[in-house]
Formats: sequence, structure tokens, C-alpha cells
Amino acid sequence: MGFWLFYVLPLCISFVLMLIGIHLIKDRAKIGAYLVYFLAGINCVIAGIFGVSYIYAFVLELVTPSSLTKYGWMEFWNDNVIFVIATVVLIAINVLIWRRSRKMQLKIR
Repeated sequence: MGFWLFYVLPLCISFVLMLIGIHLIKDRAKIGAYLVYFLAGINCVIAGIFGVSYIYAFVLELVTPSSLTKYGWMEFWNDNVIFVIATVVLIAINVLIWRRSRKMQLKIR
């Protein structure tokens, strides 16, 4: 539950805010666009903190493998596979949004 609430949801909200910011810049409402980009940045920071703590937990589980049972190892690898897949998808979406934003800025200039 925490993974979806503190990692995926803030990143998805920041993507939506970045798209809104792109349209605000296109409409030349720069103060509103900067505010929306600021809120998107806060969401990215929240997701980044959770991502770093998740990577720390991953390393800790690898260092102390005797604490996991067979069932625990299956859960551990399932969680990490979901984390990697979600991260790759979210980064790809972010790159597409940044490219679109850059194209929009070039059109405005």
C-alpha cells in the first residue's frame, strides 16, 4: 500500500502537474506555471525519498539473507520486480513529458 501511495501516486500527480504547467506556459501564465512546477517538484521529492528508503531496504535484505524464509524471499523478489517495472514506466513517462515540454518552449520562443 505504501509503495502505491508514496511512490507511484506522487509521481503520477507530478506528471499531471507538469502537463498543466506546459499548457500554462503556452498561455503565457508564467507565475501559475512556476507554481504548478513547484508542486510537481515537491511530489517528485516525496517519491524520491520513498524510492531511496526502498533501495535501502533492498540492500539491507541482501546483506542479511538469513532473516528471510522461502516465502519471504518470494515476496521480496516480487516487490522488487514491481518496483523496477513501475520505476521504468514512470521514468519513460517523465522523459516523454520533458521532451514535449522542451518542444513547447522552443515553439514559444
